[in-house]
Amino acid sequence: MSRLKTAYALLSLLLSFALPAMAQGQNQPPQAPPLEQRRTTALQLALERPFPKPACPTEADPGNGCIWGKLGYAIAALSLARSNAEVKAGNTAVREALATINGLPQDMAVRARTPRTNKKVQPTDRLVFFTAGLIERLYFQFGDKSPNPGRLDPANMREIETLMWDHARHACRVREADPTRTWHYPGSENIGLFHSTTCWGMAEILSANPTCSPCTYDDGSTLQQQLHAWTNYLSQYIRQRARYGGLVEFFSPTYYKYTLQNFYNLADFSSDSELRRLASSFLDVLWAEWAQEQVGGWHGGSKSRAYDTEIENQSVGRQLGWLYFGLGNSEVPGLMVSMAASPYQPPPIVGKIASNAAKRTGYVVQAQAGGLVTPTSARREIDGAAGGVVRYAYVTSSFVLALSEVPRISWERWIPFARQNQWGGLTLIGPGPPQYVFARPLLSGKNRSSYNDLWGVQSYGTQIVQKIPAPLSRNAGRMAVWLSNDLKTERDGEWTITTWGDSYVAFRPAFGDIDRNSAADKLVMNDDTAPVIIQAALKSEFSDLAAFKSALRSATLEVRNEFIRFRGLGKAGTLTFFYKSDRVPEIDGKPLDFSPPFSFDSPFLKARWGEGVVTIRYGQQELIRDFR
Repeated sequence: MSRLKTAYALLSLLLSFALPAMAQGQNQPPQAPPLEQRRTTALQLALERPFPKPACPTEADPGNGCIWGKLGYAIAALSLARSNAEVKAGNTAVREALATINGLPQDMAVRARTPRTNKKVQPTDRLVFFTAGLIERLYFQFGDKSPNPGRLDPANMREIETLMWDHARHACRVREADPTRTWHYPGSENIGLFHSTTCWGMAEILSANPTCSPCTYDDGSTLQQQLHAWTNYLSQYIRQRARYGGLVEFFSPTYYKYTLQNFYNLADFSSDSELRRLASSFLDVLWAEWAQEQVGGWHGGSKSRAYDTEIENQSVGRQLGWLYFGLGNSEVPGLMVSMAASPYQPPPIVGKIASNAAKRTGYVVQAQAGGLVTPTSARREIDGAAGGVVRYAYVTSSFVLALSEVPRISWERWIPFARQNQWGGLTLIGPGPPQYVFARPLLSGKNRSSYNDLWGVQSYGTQIVQKIPAPLSRNAGRMAVWLSNDLKTERDGEWTITTWGDSYVAFRPAFGDIDRNSAADKLVMNDDTAPVIIQAALKSEFSDLAAFKSALRSATLEVRNEFIRFRGLGKAGTLTFFYKSDRVPEIDGKPLDFSPPFSFDSPFLKARWGEGVVTIRYGQQELIRDFR
């Protein structure tokens, strides 16, 4: 724990200089306050506006959300600890949260309510889904053996230990911590990771503070055997993800923050120095990946598990982007407070990548991710080395156009969450919140999720996408173009055109037309089989809007019986899309490679597929993260 004590001492020292520094240069352009002042602001906001609301209903099935709100409030209060009253309030919130958890039946599947939508999500164990990670942070960070001893009162510590043993001895089995099966999923990616890190964290806590004798788990294992097994498993888990493209639920607006919390806990609290190093290094890579795909703190890269109701409401990583890099607004809600309280911060080189938006004349980001199942796994295990998804993004100072490129195959060849509610499209930065333009099928019936519903090809600012029909997909309705409400459109021949900030945008179906009865924010295609073309460009590339329109009219679109061929603007080249078959799309006559030799390939992030060495670059600076 000495490393953590040193880190917290340094943070306190920096904070003592933060306010005087702000008094200097009052006539200079406004700048973001120093990191530690931003951290204090974030924690204060979590106290003033705990989220989710910590008031739990009295019935026997309260949503996890109120428990998260109490625990988030407690983390903020005990982190700040500016008075005895604040520490007492934090401990009261812990006590109330534990009492609420203990009031649930042991086998109850608590249904968590997601922020904003208030819709129920997958039932989970009463402790595993997000809750255990928050409790573990409270114990590790404020217990009597922590860098802040005495903040978490002894009664709460004993209650946490008892609660953890009651759960762990039944739920954690050494055989599940098989380091050769890190791609096996009992549910989704975030749920699987929650289970493994919960078992690890409980073993960490209980092995140092046994509450029983002889503390034998139901599977016959001991605390030390559990800790050893889960430490080895999670070390291998991170190595495998770093070698083969990172997360499968990449940049999910809902689940990404839940997943991240687990790596923060490992980086901050593992007693194993190698696991701490791996987790911290993996966070460095994840934040570098985020930094290169965002503009002004708004992430524009492709996403998985992006529910329709949350695409515009939850920008992935924005709140922590403000904390770390000063981008955007100072709003770090309760579900982020665990990360805000962590001493982890991305290395300076990642901050430089994040802050260079004004210099971006346009660059390409590519990354590869997994999702294809092993043939004998009953769709429970990913073939990690097989890849399958190529994430492509064109990033400029004013927009990001992104797509997950995949082969046109059956949804049954993917693990379900890998191709659930995939999002790719255009994120426009300008006045006010970002605006979005993207093509994606509507959901059929009353379904909340679709699977494997879209494929396409992109080159720079030109994108062509098409609906994948049933039976290759599931729950895919009619093909549509989705628009943010603030975007005003006009027609120019077959093209629909809009502008925002410093960007021009145009889109059209390759054939057919748009249903004139469509809602303003969802323009449905008359011909459901028609590929949709989206073209984005910086205003600086044209003398005016008339010149952009003229370039579109001159762009060649050839429609044949089996394919369309479109000459994109700028450096895009000629894109050929075979809309009646599974033939691989082509750029300038060269088929897409769905198994490229890289995990990451951009000006800022480089890694060869399967190698386990990731290079983060900015200019002449270079940082190596080794996962071998």
